[in-house]
Amino acid sequence: ANTTLAALYCPTGQFRALSTECCGDQSWHLHVRSAVMDYIEAHADDYSFYFAEGEFADYCRKMRMARTWGDELTLRAAAELLQVRILVITSEEENYLLHYDPTSGDGSTVRTLFITYVSPIHYNTLRPKSSEDSDKLGSAVLGSQLRRHQSEDEDTSEGGRRQG
Repeated sequence: ANTTLAALYCPTGQFRALSTECCGDQSWHLHVRSAVMDYIEAHADDYSFYFAEGEFADYCRKMRMARTWGDELTLRAAAELLQVRILVITSEEENYLLHYDPTSGDGSTVRTLFITYVSPIHYNTLRPKSSEDSDKLGSAVLGSQLRRHQSEDEDTSEGGRRQG
């Protein structure tokens, strides 16, 4: 059976697209951003080598700010954090399909997220036109990851910053 896909417009970009893909709407985008950035900072050894000395902390500070555009590192971290495969269909002729697969876990992802990227400015999400079941699954996947993340934050809030 063929599935018809529809692009859903996400006015601000990557984190809204991830929120829409996982939760059915954009309302979780700030939680997604925060969780992804917490993951990046907790796994600094896996991400900081992309930056010159001292630039990683500045990158993290800026990326936590609303309206800062997500990038390939945040997509990589989202795939790891959520244990999902992220496929990005782009408007670039040479790199029209990008894959972000989690490297940790048991190798079986729960879900594949489909996102479009109109270079150089905009992300959307692709969803089945009939997406009721997709919404329920996405909410369960992201919700469990964000609840776990929120519970870890509450556990460390009294003791200061979490160590990674």
